[in-house]
Amino acid sequence: MKYYLYNPLANNVTKPAVLKDLEGKENVELVELIDIIYPEFLQTLKEEDEVVLVGGDGTINYFINAIEGIELKNNVYIKSAGTGNDFLHDIEKGADEEVLLNPYINNLPKVYVKELEKRFINGIGYGI
Repeated sequence: MKYYLYNPLANNVTKPAVLKDLEGKENVELVELIDIIYPEFLQTLKEEDEVVLVGGDGTINYFINAIEGIELKNNVYIKSAGTGNDFLHDIEKGADEEVLLNPYINNLPKVYVKELEKRFINGIGYGI
């Protein structure tokens, strides 16, 4: 099974076109990522299942922090549906590809602001 995780509130509450093309296909499940408890979700996956994050830099950032301390047993991809997609530009990948994230999300640097600790993959930002 291939699970496509997306934020239903992103893009002015407009479902990305890539998801519309996948609706009703076999072995594909569309999942709203805002309600996922990642440790539980990832434990339910079979070894051959794959996860595709549909979004951009914010989606990747949310995911890498939500899985802190979890060892991934499945392949996780990013499918561009964001506005900037700086990460994909940085690694020189096309917006129409499903890019394997697993090699990029190990041993990520962290930023500390007061008591808050966050991992980041290609940039950080916080208000002062």
